[in-house]
Amino acid sequence: MINSLLRKKPRRRSGFTLIELLVVIAIIAILIGLLLPAVQKVRAAANKSTCSNNLKQLGLALHNYADSNGGYLPPAVQTSWVTNFDTLGMANWDGTPMGPNWAVLILSYIEQDALANLAQAQLWRTTGDTSWINVRSVKIKTYLCPADSGQDVPFNGWNTQYGGGWARGNYAINAGPGSLYGTGVFNGGVSSGNFAGVNTPGVSWPTDQWNGGGMSIANIPDGSSNTIMVQEIRIGWDANDRRGSWALGQPGASIAGGGGTGDCSGPNDGTNTKWRMCDDIYMPADNPNMGMGACAGCSNGQAQSRSRHTGGVQACMGDGSVRFIRDSITPANWAILQGASDGLVSNQE
Repeated sequence: MINSLLRKKPRRRSGFTLIELLVVIAIIAILIGLLLPAVQKVRAAANKSTCSNNLKQLGLALHNYADSNGGYLPPAVQTSWVTNFDTLGMANWDGTPMGPNWAVLILSYIEQDALANLAQAQLWRTTGDTSWINVRSVKIKTYLCPADSGQDVPFNGWNTQYGGGWARGNYAINAGPGSLYGTGVFNGGVSSGNFAGVNTPGVSWPTDQWNGGGMSIANIPDGSSNTIMVQEIRIGWDANDRRGSWALGQPGASIAGGGGTGDCSGPNDGTNTKWRMCDDIYMPADNPNMGMGACAGCSNGQAQSRSRHTGGVQACMGDGSVRFIRDSITPANWAILQGASDGLVSNQE
């Protein structure tokens, strides 16, 4: 009798039914879906913070460089003689020798003494020695914004005098509010055409002189807090695109400006929602790097500030402070921030 009752006792069920398992999976999927945007926001905030800290370090380095060089900022790039800026150092053009740029000249001020000793940048000023090119392929964390991509794809250096292997960077010195093509920006000249309607240089410029090449921080006419010193740029979209090459002293590579009239002008330009009619949207519509276009036949030198931060770009002002400049800034106000002696103050950021 007892054995019979024991045999009839219901067996306890173990494990989950298929329905219960599917419910658990659905709940987990919902939780992941809710958590993912939060994780992405945290990551974006962390990248932006790291980028801001990089700009602060660069601002401090530029100030320290100025303190050691009579109060003056470094030149955007050094060269042997005035030439078309966009073809500087290009082997198949006029062959003008290209020297070190601002990012090479401040290496010892960003705790890169070994690289500074390898570059021997001061020899260019006295003898034209090109030892500085030995550092061009070194990836430097301080010069990279983690929000961007392409850091592992160096510029192949097509048509440059010094070959390829140019490591990437995300920061450019301000050479003025207008177009950076031609010879107008050399030796403190003004760049052609800008939306503010004034002629003014930036804080640094290409030079063929053995001294100078940059403004005195203490004597920036518009005030150091009103003028951009260094700004974000994006890395070129493939190995043939020179933009975002930290040691290369060319427009778009390590030197930027406000953009000329008749071309794209403004941070993060060249997208379907902003400046979509400007001429440097020359890229397949399905390209993931939309907003990094270049006009047909151009050298990919569009020297505009761009970033992958949502809504704008970061910039280090002449006083060392870092500001977030929104994409919605007007072309005129953007040009005013780039101009160092226009007598105007931007009313928008």
